[in-house]
Amino acid sequence: MKKPRIRYDIIVEVDGREVLDGLTSQLLLEVKNKGSLLKASQSLGIPYSKAWDMLNRAERILGERLIETWRGGGSRGGARLTRAAEELLNAYLAGEKKIVECIGPLFPRTSLQVAPSLIVAYSHDHIIEVIVERIKAKLPVEGVCSGSLRALAMLSLGESDVSCTHLYDPSENSYNESYLRKYYIENPVRLGGFEREVVFTVNPSLDVSNIEEVLELLRKGEIRIVNRNPGSGTRLYLDLFLEKASIDKSIIKGYDNVKFTHEEVAREIASGRSEAGITIRYYSELYGLNGFTVGWEKYECFTTFNRLGSEGVKLFREALNSRLTREMIDKLPGYRWIEVE
Repeated sequence: MKKPRIRYDIIVEVDGREVLDGLTSQLLLEVKNKGSLLKASQSLGIPYSKAWDMLNRAERILGERLIETWRGGGSRGGARLTRAAEELLNAYLAGEKKIVECIGPLFPRTSLQVAPSLIVAYSHDHIIEVIVERIKAKLPVEGVCSGSLRALAMLSLGESDVSCTHLYDPSENSYNESYLRKYYIENPVRLGGFEREVVFTVNPSLDVSNIEEVLELLRKGEIRIVNRNPGSGTRLYLDLFLEKASIDKSIIKGYDNVKFTHEEVAREIASGRSEAGITIRYYSELYGLNGFTVGWEKYECFTTFNRLGSEGVKLFREALNSRLTREMIDKLPGYRWIEVE
């Protein structure tokens, strides 16, 4: 038998829940030093998608962001820690210092991983996940379910090759275009996309027959919703919907009950822990829920001109606009094809 090895770690908790372990703390430290989540994950030898999952998990527990990205035009921009992340990291480093004085380094660095040939950042969607899995048979690819706003920030900062988003701008009555400008994305190229049916989904046990009845229950505080994470297109959609209905979101039960994917929203409602929420038709029907149509949204995927010739982007574009994908869109509820311009 090989010689056994004892390994120690430090866990940072908030309200009795684990927020940071050693690897997550190392990730935050590398982001602080390098100003990039991609470079931080590469330095630690972990997949970029795993780095995002680690951050998402910690942010869900904490209820606020640990990393923010910014872009100031040209080549300026990057990733930095929020004040909350700095406080957590300082707590970890203080604990680490005490332990290291007694037993030495906690654990070694991992070896570098092979960099993916394609990074796809996206707002949660079943079709995109299928496409990413299809491409994996041909080259190394990572799909990062980051939400719409972060997906565009990643494309702007050069941390993704393709970003897929569905952000509505009521001032222009359009999807995505104004946000491409907002994030200073230079020479964006639209690769294709589709439309999705947005629905106000309710548990079948709820005795309602239309959206107006759902809204009345919300006004009275008689039902609890489940929401999407800040920065997601669906959360922006919900806020706009409540504003049009003249409902103050501060009175909505469950507004801060956040899930990061459409499937998690549908599962939460199906379980009975929440009674309503906005999601897309596909997941509403997948979980046997009732859905009242709110509208149809554009879900589009973008790259930049300087990435257009890469093998990974070419494969993604072909897969997105392929006959197989179109057939899938025609079969699934709540999807419609958008012709490539």
